[in-house]
Amino acid sequence: MTLSPRSTIARSVSRSGNPSNLAEQGFRITPTLLVTFLIVVALLCAYEFLLSGILHRFGKAESFFSISASALIAVIPIYLALRRQRKLHGRVLSTLTELKAVEAASRESERRFREMLENVDLLALTLDRNGVITFCNNHMLGLTGRQPDEVQGKDYFPIFVPGSYPERKRAFIDNIEAGAVPLHMENQITTKNGQLLEIVWSNTMLRDGEGKITGTASIGDDVTVRKRGEGRLQLQRSVTAVLADAAPLKETYPKILEKICTGLRWDMAIIWIVDRGAKVLRCAEVWHPPSTEHLAFADENRLRTFGIGQGLPGRVWADGAAAWLEDITAVADFQRRTAIDAGMHGWIGFPIALPKRYLGVVELFNAQTQSPDAEMLATLVGIGTQVGQYIDRQQLEEQLRQAQKMEAIGTLAGGVAHDFNNILTVINGYTELLKISLADRPEFNRELDAVAKAGSRAKDLVRQILTFSRQEQAQREILQLAPVVDEATKFLRATIPSTIEIRSRFSADVPTVLADPTEIHQIVMNLGTNAWHAMRDRAGKLDVELESFVVDRELAAHTPQLREGRYARLSVSDTGKGMDAATLSRIFEPFFTTKVVGEGTGLGLSVVHGIMQSHDGAITVDSEPGVGTTFRLYFPAHTSEGLTADIQAAATPIGTGERVLFVDDEAPVANLGKAILEHLDYSVDVRTDVMEALELIRKDPGRFDLVISDQTMPSMTGIDFARQIRLIRPDLPIVLTTGYVGQLKIEQLRPLGISELLPKPLTIRSLGEVVHRLLADGGQRS
Repeated sequence: MTLSPRSTIARSVSRSGNPSNLAEQGFRITPTLLVTFLIVVALLCAYEFLLSGILHRFGKAESFFSISASALIAVIPIYLALRRQRKLHGRVLSTLTELKAVEAASRESERRFREMLENVDLLALTLDRNGVITFCNNHMLGLTGRQPDEVQGKDYFPIFVPGSYPERKRAFIDNIEAGAVPLHMENQITTKNGQLLEIVWSNTMLRDGEGKITGTASIGDDVTVRKRGEGRLQLQRSVTAVLADAAPLKETYPKILEKICTGLRWDMAIIWIVDRGAKVLRCAEVWHPPSTEHLAFADENRLRTFGIGQGLPGRVWADGAAAWLEDITAVADFQRRTAIDAGMHGWIGFPIALPKRYLGVVELFNAQTQSPDAEMLATLVGIGTQVGQYIDRQQLEEQLRQAQKMEAIGTLAGGVAHDFNNILTVINGYTELLKISLADRPEFNRELDAVAKAGSRAKDLVRQILTFSRQEQAQREILQLAPVVDEATKFLRATIPSTIEIRSRFSADVPTVLADPTEIHQIVMNLGTNAWHAMRDRAGKLDVELESFVVDRELAAHTPQLREGRYARLSVSDTGKGMDAATLSRIFEPFFTTKVVGEGTGLGLSVVHGIMQSHDGAITVDSEPGVGTTFRLYFPAHTSEGLTADIQAAATPIGTGERVLFVDDEAPVANLGKAILEHLDYSVDVRTDVMEALELIRKDPGRFDLVISDQTMPSMTGIDFARQIRLIRPDLPIVLTTGYVGQLKIEQLRPLGISELLPKPLTIRSLGEVVHRLLADGGQRS
């Protein structure tokens, strides 16, 4: 390789050490020239002596001067050359002095620059073409917690960006090969303890003397605090935007968790909601990026519950304060090993809270260890309050919507009940009359009994609708469970496939209970339907058993709803797929279901649970996956056994020709009333127009001994009709009938002159007993 004069001079300077030393070696031209002249003369003389006999010619003066002239002529070019050399040396000495000064200044500048980089509050870094660290200043070392020997001469990327090491290094090498590097860029570096720092870099290429790229030089600014502040603000805005959508909670939960995780660059989040009944935290939602590595941990959380003070979520619930752990692997009693298997380290928990009330807990997990950030925790606590207010508002709105639905259902049920009970009055009433008329024709008994039973079932169904919509209170009566359960089981047989074998066993000594037969029917149907769903993909057995059972002290201690004593126990067992412990813990929750969308509302078992509570009973369940499930229901025994049977056995009382006015705008109902009362030996006058009936009483107030009137009629309600009758004849007994009782109560009706309230559908017994009692009492209800 050819060296430039300047580089050659620089090397000379380097060898000599100082330009002044070289000056001392400079030529003195006069002594040098004289010596040169004498040498030349001596050489010429020797030449002449050897060739021409210089001693012979030496005596001649012209020879000496000739030789001197020749010598002088020979010395002149040497003199000129030496003069030029001297000037050249002068210029060289001047250049060397300048170069030495520049080199000294350069070394001083480099010293000052390095000292500045070592002490400035910026990160300074130089890398060679392969990403090896050639310089790293003290600020960067201190910020990341590393020593010089840990980084100098080492590959930058595995040390400072371990998480994205391959991608970042590949991008760096691609930039080197392309001869370009981003002037400004922002990325994260990792400290020695795993914390992430946000750095804004300014970069340039480094080149050698020939312009070839040798690496990069970068100056960085740590903007972690600023970025976290911006992140907190953006996080609050994004969560607020999600809550502003006012979507249902099931849609809102995953969106909130996603916003928190992406905003903080954390890997996973879980919402736990307080179950007030069970006094535990239940998982409401789990969010993580699409990845199989988180699935096991997510599935474990969906099945878990935490009591107050249990586990990390339970501690946040108990303390009511946010918490931050750098590394969950250092927690001795951390139980969710699938989190560690998924590579989780950092953890944050904060409460979902309202004033003096905690609704749940949010957990965050990160694959990196993270040092606590008090300001971020404060932000998350604020978000927890926002979410708590949203949940509370959504629950209130849901309660309002549910109340509005129930009110609408109640209104509909009232209208349906009125019309349907009028229809049932005719069906059931004429069926009873037919049975009496055909008492000597037993071949018709089976068909008539079937019609009567269907009518009774329809009546109970209407009452069940009214009870469900809270338009009517459940009607308890003393009854034997066996006939009701048997009827429900037969009805169930008609609704489920024949692949399910239903087996019933009823003990003879089952005590009577105080219960609503419609609700008992509902219990059997709900449990039977659930059993069928558990066995529908295969053949199976459904066992329904009714027996007398004595609860002892031990069982009562383990089941708080039970007391020591005698019970009627109803057991419903299936050979279905069974349930695990996590599912068992939630089966009585409203809207919890294991069925697919469209197959169930999740209300069946919660309704059964509510019915048992209202009956002062209890329900227990045993289940094993792959084996089956058994529900056991305990009804307290009633002490007045045989009362219902005695009442049912008593004959319907008859009249002695008393005069009755029957008023109903529905002609079939009015005609049935006339037929029933005439069958019971009463004299009956029927009117379908209330105004005609009122005019009839005005004309002859003493004509009738009792009036029976429907409540809902076109021209005048039954209550208004009773008021008008009272003005004409205050002592006339009045019976008000209605297909929909609603809020009507006899205690409120008696001051208006109404003696009895009789719900439809009317039967021979119900109508006969009321009429006989009022006429016997002189119109007064005892």
